[in-house]
Amino acid sequence: MSRFRESVASLAAALAVALAALTASPARAGEDDEADRSTLSVSGTGEISVAADQAGITFGVTTSAKTASDALAENTARSEKIAAALRELGLGKEEVRTSQFTIYPEYGRQENVMTGYRVTNAVTVRSKKIDLAGKIVQRAVEAGANEFQGLSFTLSDKRGREDAIRMATVNARRDAEVLAGAAGLRLTKIRRISVDNAGHAPFPRPMYKMAMADVARASAPDFTPGDVPVTATVTIEFDIEPAK
Repeated sequence: MSRFRESVASLAAALAVALAALTASPARAGEDDEADRSTLSVSGTGEISVAADQAGITFGVTTSAKTASDALAENTARSEKIAAALRELGLGKEEVRTSQFTIYPEYGRQENVMTGYRVTNAVTVRSKKIDLAGKIVQRAVEAGANEFQGLSFTLSDKRGREDAIRMATVNARRDAEVLAGAAGLRLTKIRRISVDNAGHAPFPRPMYKMAMADVARASAPDFTPGDVPVTATVTIEFDIEPAK
């Protein structure tokens, strides 16, 4: 019995030594170092302006009739007329796309009494021929468009994106240096860096608020594209330590 107890005691001692070795292993020590590390995270924003080189115009044709087939037939005829008018301006098929097409039943004042159908065909023009924006609007209305959803000027590529990222990175690092210096700290190395929301947003221009018939009779509206803002946000996390 005494030998059995001695064996058990020896095994217990060996397990205790093994557990102590695991506790002091390099992996655990590394985790402790990670937890004790002090960091500073700062975000910087960069924005530049780039001349727009693309126009986006969305308009629609809405027709109503007692039957769906009649409403669709009239809508199709108008839409084909608009497409022909835009081709005369030099727009290709790749520049004119259908963005939405719907058929809805229409109801009168009495509930559940259907009076007919409404068909809407929305078309979006996206073209680098921005000098034709006013004529596109006029021709579309003359050909039968009776709804406009808006006009925007954008960029056809990623111009300015890299410059905006560089500016955002410089701003983030500058702010981190100022903040660390004010707190009596210094930056050591970059722990993480990421970029978010780098790109441009469409630059909208309001459409003229007038009846479609008035637009058709008026001369082509004059739109000035202007510049498109390109922005980027960069976040940098630094290791920090007390300044010496």
